[in-house]
Amino acid sequence: MKSKWKIILPICAAVIVLIVIFSMHGITMPASSPAASSAPSVEAQPSASAGFPASSASASSSPSSSVENMEDTPVSYENDTITFDYFDVVENQKKTLTEPVDGEKPLSYVMETVSQLLFDEPLAESPIDPLSIRLENGSVYIDFKKEILSAPLGASGESVILDSIANGYLNSLSEVTAIYFSVEGQDYASSHIEFPKDQPYKVK
Repeated sequence: MKSKWKIILPICAAVIVLIVIFSMHGITMPASSPAASSAPSVEAQPSASAGFPASSASASSSPSSSVENMEDTPVSYENDTITFDYFDVVENQKKTLTEPVDGEKPLSYVMETVSQLLFDEPLAESPIDPLSIRLENGSVYIDFKKEILSAPLGASGESVILDSIANGYLNSLSEVTAIYFSVEGQDYASSHIEFPKDQPYKVK
């Protein structure tokens, strides 16, 4: 019997010592069953309002807006409205939308309006959040972030966005006669639409 205790007591002591060491170092014993995998995060989806195909861009993945770092000069919009037209892919017809503007607004306000109406999102949380925007000699130059190229917009959706932005400036600012688009300083080249950065996307 004594020989049995001689074996059991050292084993118990060793177990106690191990437990104390583990607790001091914050080590936890593995569970007997595998840990449940964490559920994938769900990204917020913009609405498909105005017949516009929804994008999968999310607020968490989108870079913060750099509007405050742009040459975002306040401008006066004609008739205190922003007017732009686009082709509604759901209703298969051209539509014109107008939004009232109270006093002078930043140059980026057209893009903010397009983002709210077509994505139902603030500009900073949408794929069209620009890297820079400026008005120079009657032309508006918009340099997009690369995220616009990876947004699943489809050819028609991409055209709706670009046309709406271009028409918003051409229709609403008398001094604007041309719109230029680029992506991070390079030519605009997505899987659906391509054009050089030094040629206007649309002119008045």
